[in-house]
Formats: sequence, C-alpha cells, structure tokens
Amino acid sequence: MISIIIVSEREKIAAGVANLVREIADPAIEVRSCQSDRHSILTTIDSIYTEDEVAILDDGNNKNQILAAIELLEDCRQDRVRLCNLPLVEGAIALISAIETGGNIDSIVDRAELRILSKNIKQNKLKVELKLSLNIIAEFVNLARTFQAKINLENLNNHLVIFDAKSIDRLLYLDLKQNDEIIISATGFDDTEAIDSLSEFLSRKELIIGLPQKEKELPIQGIPAVGGVASGTALFYRPLLPEITAEKTTDPATEWVKIREAFAYVKAEIERIQNESNRDFFEIYLLFLEDFYWRDRVKKLIFERKYTAANAWKTTIETSLANYDKAIDPYLENLIIDLGIRILRLLQDSNTLNLEISQSGILLAYDLSPTEIIQLRSDRIVGICLAAGSIISKTVKIAASKNIPMVVGLGAKLWQISANQEIVIDGYTGAITREANEEQLQELNFKKALQKNQNEWGLEPTTQDGYRIPLMVNITGVEDAKHAVELGTESIGLFRSEYLFLERSVYPEEAEQIAVYQAIAEVLKNRPLTILTLNLIDFKEPNPLLGWHGIRQALDSPKIFKTQLKAILKVSAKANIKILLPMVSSIRELKAAKEIIAEVKQELKAAKIEFGENIPIGIMVQSCAAIVSIDRLATEVDFLTIDTDDLAQYIMSADRTNFRVAHLADPFEPAVLRSIQKVVIAARVRGIKISVCGQMASDSLGIPVLLGLGIDELVVSGGAFFKVMKYIDRVNLEEVENIAKDLLQLESAITVKQSIFNRLSGI
Repeated sequence: MISIIIVSEREKIAAGVANLVREIADPAIEVRSCQSDRHSILTTIDSIYTEDEVAILDDGNNKNQILAAIELLEDCRQDRVRLCNLPLVEGAIALISAIETGGNIDSIVDRAELRILSKNIKQNKLKVELKLSLNIIAEFVNLARTFQAKINLENLNNHLVIFDAKSIDRLLYLDLKQNDEIIISATGFDDTEAIDSLSEFLSRKELIIGLPQKEKELPIQGIPAVGGVASGTALFYRPLLPEITAEKTTDPATEWVKIREAFAYVKAEIERIQNESNRDFFEIYLLFLEDFYWRDRVKKLIFERKYTAANAWKTTIETSLANYDKAIDPYLENLIIDLGIRILRLLQDSNTLNLEISQSGILLAYDLSPTEIIQLRSDRIVGICLAAGSIISKTVKIAASKNIPMVVGLGAKLWQISANQEIVIDGYTGAITREANEEQLQELNFKKALQKNQNEWGLEPTTQDGYRIPLMVNITGVEDAKHAVELGTESIGLFRSEYLFLERSVYPEEAEQIAVYQAIAEVLKNRPLTILTLNLIDFKEPNPLLGWHGIRQALDSPKIFKTQLKAILKVSAKANIKILLPMVSSIRELKAAKEIIAEVKQELKAAKIEFGENIPIGIMVQSCAAIVSIDRLATEVDFLTIDTDDLAQYIMSADRTNFRVAHLADPFEPAVLRSIQKVVIAARVRGIKISVCGQMASDSLGIPVLLGLGIDELVVSGGAFFKVMKYIDRVNLEEVENIAKDLLQLESAITVKQSIFNRLSGI
C-alpha cells in the first residue's frame, strides 16, 4: 500500500488537503500532513514508514527540504519514497485514482503526473499491431529522437507510464506487446508530427524491420571470423556482474568524470568495430550506452547518494534488469550484462574474470573479452559463437592464435540454439547447422586423424628428405603453455605479453608480471620462452596501425618498459627466456632499446640480483622500414621473427581492420614473398635463426613457400600444431626451394597460390 504525506509551509493548508484525501481515499491508505522544515518531514516519514512506499506532495516551495530529508534515509528506504511533481489538490486526487489501479510507487506517481499533464497536450489512443522485437523497439526510439517534442507513452494493459519515449530503457520498462492498447502524447512544436509518425509505426501489421521471429531453428547465419570447422555440444556462457564494494565517495565530481570517460571509451571502441555487416546490431548497443535515463540515474546516485562510479553503474544496471523482468529475454539480458561488465572493468581497473568451462564443446556467449578468451584451451573449446563480436576485435585475433573456429555477429539468433544441443559451426562461411555436410566432414575427419596420428604414430616435424623443422607454439598465458607441453612442443616461439596489459588503466606492476612469467617458465621446464614486449595499439588514434605502439611506445614510456624488462630478466635467472622487440623500424630504435636493457641489467647487478646475462634479443620484422634496413638490423640481434600478417599489411599498405581493403593484405603477394626472402638472406649472412608467425605459418600452401624461402622455424597455435606437423611431413625441402624461386617471379597472390596448388597437389 502507498502512504501519502502532504507538505506545506502553512500547517492549515497541509492539514486541510490531508483531510480531503482521507475522505475520497481507501481507508487503508495512511495520509499525514506536516510543515515544510526538514526535521518535520523526516519525522513524519519515520512515523508512517514500515514496508509501505511513500508519496510526498507539496505546495511547490519545499522541494529542497524534502529531498534533503529523503537523503537522510537509508539507501533501501530512499528507493521507496517519491516526491511527486503534482499540484497539491488536483494532484492528490489524481494520485488516489492512480493508486486504485495498482502498481509500485514509480508507476503510480507516473500515471498521476501524466493524468494532470494530458489535460493540455495532444494525444492519440491506438492498438499496437506490430509484433515487437528488440530491433523494432530500437527503431522506434531512433524515430522518436528525430522529433524535438517530449513524447510520453502509457500502456493501458499494465498501467505503466513513461515520460520520454526517446529512452530505450524506458521503452523496455513499458513492456509493450502486440495488441496492447496505448496512449501516445507529446508536447512541443512538432508534437502532431511526432504522434502521427509514431502511431503509424506501431500500427503496421507486418514485420518489416528486425530479426526473424524464429525459435530453435537451424541453420542460422553469422559472420565468419576464424576459419575452420568444429562440431560439438553447445555450451552457453553467461557472465555475472562482478561484486562491487558499496562504498561512498567524498568527491562525486571525480566519480562523475570517471563514468563519463568510461562511457566515451566504450562508445569509441564500439564505433571502431562497426561495419556494414554489424551496424544495425551495434546501434542497439549504442542506444543503451547513450541512454539519457541511465546517465541521469547514475548521476543522481553519485551526487545525491554519494555512490562511487562503479557502485552507481552496477546499481543502475541491476535496477534496469529488474524493471525488465517481464520483457527480458536471454539476448537482451546478456547484452546489458556485457555493457555493464565493459564499463565496470574500466572503473575498477580490473581485467580478471574467471572463465570456468569444465566441459568440452562449442562455446556460445553474448561476447567475450580478450582476457576471457585467453583462458580457453583449444583442446576443450573447439569452436566459438558470439551474438556480438567483430572480425577485427582482439578477441578474434586471440581465437585465431589458438586456431579455434569462430562465428560472430549472430545477435538474437544465437538463442535459437538450445543448450547442450549438438551443432556444427563453419568459420569459413559463418553457418551453424545441426549436421556437417560432406566438405565439413572431410575437415572434421582430418582433424581426428591428425590427433590419432600424433598420439599413436608419434609424428615429428621432419620433411620427406629428412630435414627437421623446429615447430614452436604461440601462447597467451599459462593454460596455453600447459597445452603446448602436452602437444610435445620444444619451445614457445611467441608469448604476447600485451595480454597482461589489456582492459586496464594502470599497467601491471613488476611482481604481477614476474608471477605470470614464472608460472609459464615452470610449466615449460627449461624449454625456450620468447616474450614479445609490450605492444598495445590505441584504436582511438586517427591512424592506429601507424601510430604509437610497439618499440615506439616502449621508448616513450621508459618506466613501464623498464618494469617489464626487470620482471623478464629476474625470471631469466632460472629460465630459458628470449626478449623479442615489436615494431622495430630503425637502427636508432633498436640501439635505444638495447641501451635500456643494458641499464636494467646494470641496476640488477648493483642490487646483486641474478638474471640471465646473455639473454638473447630479437626483433619482430613487421614494417617496410625494417625490410629496407634488415641487413643492418640483423647485425644487432640474436634472432629474427617475421609476423606475416603485419608484414603483408604494411607492405601492401592495406589495413586489415578495414573490410574494404583487408583482402589486399595477402602474405602470398610476390612483394611480401620477396620481402621475406630479403630477411632470410640477412639472417644467413649474420648466422642467426629466423622464424615466422602469423596465419601463413599454419597454412597448407604457406608452409611449403616459407620453408622453400629458407625459414628455419615455424610458430603456430596449439590448435594447428598437429596439422602443421602433417604438412611438414609431406614437404620435400629441395623441391619447395626450387618452387619458391619461381614464385618470386609471378604477378599476384592468386597466381602464386594457383602455382603452389598445381605443383604440390599432394600437400
């Protein structure tokens, strides 16, 4: 039941209105009056407050005193007390009428306020003919935002009211369904146009926008992200909002800046990964992120209740999920939770979410962060399907490094799959089906055969003419290292340490880095471990791939670089570690980096701390400048590694994150092959080893080309380990060396691939 308090500066007026309300109200409704000072208001609330909700009406002059009194209540009680924006007498009568209809305090007060407001505004009553989906609700919000008028909606079926239809949060709270009767009202110079357009939109009888309204039907189509075919049990992953300490702040302005910066960062990230294939999907996401109602609620919690930014944000998300209780579906729930987690990670400076998947199968989720996907083992999770996701995200890059087939951009269609259903995903086409077709079966059988051959026949990475090719694994963390050892790798060719730094505003301290490097080294038991130093790309830059990352970032941030080097060097005292420097483009950069390494060594010596005195130093060859200067660069290092993905991108001047030109960044282009040859020649002259990482290193056509060009070692994902070993087993080194010479004379990647296929059809 709702209790009512009437407040006025004049005690007789308050008492008189209270008596009037008692005469027309249900006797069960408790009505009190009081004067307008804060003490009287607080005392009156306390005198009638049990578990009931309280509506307060005043004569228009006491808002500050009333809000001050409410702020003195406990948080749980504040949520159940509402100051009404209503005239004293007429508003009280409207409030009594609204109470009779039922509902909670917010819905009752909203209805009463709309009753008063609607007497002087334009409105239209209609029946919702359109079958609603999240996409259609989003389309409605976008249409409402094209008008300047304030637009109100009342759902006559459940008696809920919202005062601004430009908020997707409020539209979902309204819980509109097909055949519901509603009243649309508006105020503003374009109110008539707004009512007419929105009424026409909801009165359409056919579904002309939005996702197909199918349930539990396959096949479904997504966006192919990582090539490969996988079959297995559908395993749904639903993350939970992290626990937040319910702290108060003494500096709400700073907390508000934090939340605004977090919003801006996530918005920029979403806009960066939008493209033509996923634009509609991410526009829904942005509607939530830009929702003024959410922002106002967060701001109120920060400034009025002194919540920290993290506490205010989580409270807002949880309130919305509770409000949508009747309208919620798995897609919407996961979308909101994902947005909540993205913001909370930034506010808490935390990237730790434990992804505990004990079963084997295909992982289905709304989205996965890089720090979550790093925890996956490719021998357990054989495929990934995401409702969100983008083919240019770090998550996809990590899945590719693990050789896990992946499909993204499924949207609500993801929940057409039942938990524990047996499915097949095709990372080449983006299709998800119940059964594999003939071509997919061939690949699945090939994978099984590789595993069987490795386990029972003991394959070795040796060519037909007896040359052993060191086959190394790239990893993203400790779990990958364990899997690599189980596979039988002799060394870790690449550990991208950037994953320790992702989704954090404060970089990891030395002790934290030591713990990670040490844990990996202990798993490897003196097998070589190559650590790529910090290489974070800031995609908010105008041209990020040509921007501030790699060795440039390290040299401009000597404190961060030194902290990482100290951690690596300390662990190298009892571990076989190599340092790999990313994105080195000049002798000047390389020498500057080596000088810093020497300084760190000297500091450790002075402190009498052990480290690997002769720790090998190498560079990742990625840029055009590195190719041009490779003969000089090779004289300064102990080994070389080529990243064929990056090299192709820079040689061909084609941004792999731009879907319009990404196809041009093909490592089979003759210009790229000639660049690789130039690096091999420099390594031979210097007498140092050269390895290759990137997708070409595990490609059936790429492997013979790389070996033919003279590459010593291949760095591949754990998931591709057996496959690459089998491909090496089919190569005759002398034959592919002759073929590689001919390929350098061809004109395009297409002719290169065709030539390899024709001459090595047995691979």
